[in-house]
Amino acid sequence: MVERLWELEAEVSAECSARNDARELAERSVRDIVGLWAPPPEMTVSQWAEEFRYLSPEASAEPGKWHNNRTPYLIGIMDAISDPLVQQVSTVAASQIAKTELCLNVLGYYAHYDPSPMLFIEPTVEMAQTISKDRIEPMIRDTPILRGKIKSSKSRDSESTILHKKFAGGHITLVGANSPAGLASRPIRIVITDEEDRYPPSAGTEGNPSELAWKRATTFWNRKRIRVSSPGEEATSPIWKAFLNGTQEQWCMPCPDCGEYQPFDWGQIIFDGVSMSCKYCGVIYPEHVWKSLTGKWIAANPDALKERRHRSFQISALASPWVKWHELIDEFLQAKDDGPEYLRVFINTRLAQVWKDQAREVAASVVMDRQTEYDPGVVPPGTKLLTGGVDVQHDSLYWTVRAWGTGLTSWNVAHGQALDWTEVEKVMNREWRGPGGAYIVNLCAVDSGDQTDEVYDFCYVNEDWAIPVKGASNPMLSRYRISVINRPTSKANGTQFVLVDGSQYKTMIASRLMRPNGRGAWMVHKDCDDDYAQQVTAEHRVPEKKRGQTVYVWKKKNERAPNHYLDAEVYAACAADLMQVRYLAEGEVGESAGQWVGGSESRRVEESKSQRVKEPESRRAGEQGKEKMAGASPNWLNQKGNWL
Repeated sequence: MVERLWELEAEVSAECSARNDARELAERSVRDIVGLWAPPPEMTVSQWAEEFRYLSPEASAEPGKWHNNRTPYLIGIMDAISDPLVQQVSTVAASQIAKTELCLNVLGYYAHYDPSPMLFIEPTVEMAQTISKDRIEPMIRDTPILRGKIKSSKSRDSESTILHKKFAGGHITLVGANSPAGLASRPIRIVITDEEDRYPPSAGTEGNPSELAWKRATTFWNRKRIRVSSPGEEATSPIWKAFLNGTQEQWCMPCPDCGEYQPFDWGQIIFDGVSMSCKYCGVIYPEHVWKSLTGKWIAANPDALKERRHRSFQISALASPWVKWHELIDEFLQAKDDGPEYLRVFINTRLAQVWKDQAREVAASVVMDRQTEYDPGVVPPGTKLLTGGVDVQHDSLYWTVRAWGTGLTSWNVAHGQALDWTEVEKVMNREWRGPGGAYIVNLCAVDSGDQTDEVYDFCYVNEDWAIPVKGASNPMLSRYRISVINRPTSKANGTQFVLVDGSQYKTMIASRLMRPNGRGAWMVHKDCDDDYAQQVTAEHRVPEKKRGQTVYVWKKKNERAPNHYLDAEVYAACAADLMQVRYLAEGEVGESAGQWVGGSESRRVEESKSQRVKEPESRRAGEQGKEKMAGASPNWLNQKGNWL
């Protein structure tokens, strides 16, 4: 009897335990199901970064756990992005303030905490691939909460690729602004545009890349538009226009004396002593004191939040923990000395300010003001190398020979109009003399837009000193791009030619013409003729609407006025870039220039000749019937066309 009671008790206990397990299982299932639909607990992007984000060793000088106090100015920007009251966040940012890490934190937040379809846009597809491999993949690998969420593109069972990373509830798609298909392919909730000021005006024929991408988010009530970029030119900068449309917030610090808040202002920086003065009371404190204070964002246009749900920010490198003020002062003085294009880079990428261009129109009289005391054909002292440029017309060939020194200092040695290719060959192969010795043209860039086959054949035969070039029909990110001739009927097939962004070179020439004679100036010889001066200044830079966007283009002041010498000078400047003229130091010439390094006059000429008569590798390969050598280049060819 007792044993039976024990058996009954055991059966009841087992049944109760089973019921409890079933109840617990049911409750857990309900909680899981509800959790899928319930809104996430409140957490901002900065809180997520502080708790979960890790920096990768190959992408950061300070790998390991992310700490918001290292870049306190990013907290307000990150939290604005996750604020449900904010739809657009636009940030005008300098380099080295961790703006890429800001974007990565946003990607991590919306992948883990609030899963969403995201679109990350870089200026080109190649840049999108680079940031995916060099920054996003390492972040996923080193941030534990993401490692199990997003599989690497290298995993065998992964659906992710370099440009498309999937996870439960969303994906990260990376595209280039030059890819219309990638911008319009799928609905997106989070749109991130990086370095928007470097985007082409239009993605193919589809229209503005940023606006095209934003249309993909129309169906999402909680969509977000995040724009981060250094600015460009005042009249055409997309990020600057976005900033003015938003709250216009600046990172401000309190004066240690009067307590008034103010942004880091380059105009208040005192070079001697490396300090900053208060704009209100005038007190001066060194860098470490200002940077040790607790800053805050102050809006100049706060109504934009209520009216347009748009917060905008501006932050310069003066606030960066990685950039010292004395470094910025040195950079500024060097850029000011080197010329307008270098100063523009400093203004845009260091101060996060727009460039106000003044070199829109240059008169012929300015060219005449750039005359030196040296006669035509005389190479001025300080010359490191010579380059040539040829503009090809149907009835004649306009040529120029330009001498180059350090700091992009240059002089027109000679120019003229040839009637045939033999005359051009003689000009480019003659000895040019001056107080510094004898020289020959190191490299000549020849326009292939007209008489293309003749130009290709000419440059093929003279490949040791001539290269074909062609003006680009659309703006380029770099000054030039090296490509390969694809013309099976030509013996030059498979050799290299250069695509040139003439607009960038014309801007450079116009800017340097405005400098007085001396270092960094664009000068001409004595007794310069008026025809040359008129042609070099035959164009001016004017704003123009293209697919709804304002862009600056170079156009003739008078459609009938010739501009052949201007084009020839553009090609000569491109040839100088191919010779790495921007890297020349005082008193030396780079080996890639194939030019002399000190020595006698005869050595200078003979070394140049011996360098030039070497048979180019690409021609030898062609004669031996090998495949096209797209990667092979003569030793003078610098393939890096990006701005310094």
